[in-house]
Amino acid sequence: MWLETTGASDRKAAGHMAKAAGPRSLVVGFRLAPEHPHPAQIDDAETAYRWLLAQGYEPRNIGSTGHSIGGTLAVMLPLRLLAKGEATPGAIISISPWADLTISNPKVDENEEHDKMLSRGILELFRAAWLQDPDVDFTAPASAS
Repeated sequence: MWLETTGASDRKAAGHMAKAAGPRSLVVGFRLAPEHPHPAQIDDAETAYRWLLAQGYEPRNIGSTGHSIGGTLAVMLPLRLLAKGEATPGAIISISPWADLTISNPKVDENEEHDKMLSRGILELFRAAWLQDPDVDFTAPASAS
């Protein structure tokens, strides 16, 4: 069972991946920022994971997957579960996750002329909308989950 943390627009892609790989797929339409800031999205992923466990799926038979911010959540879910000492999904597929909330990679500025979608200003805007709590230390993975 693939637990796909993604937006509703990706349901078709998730269905194609599940059909090609064999297992079923649960697409989680998590709450969006800024109306629902962090940690609402990871809470939604954890709720879906716990629902799958309640349905009888073994953790080793669950895959956590997503892309973009969904890819970030696909990794954050097992980190949160590990921090609680709980069993994690048996597989993770994280496609183009947002892995550096510090936005410290110099390529962000070097590529600004070519990458009109993910400039420093846009990334800072996204980060501020998502992590609205000033006490969240986004440089430490455990505190961001």
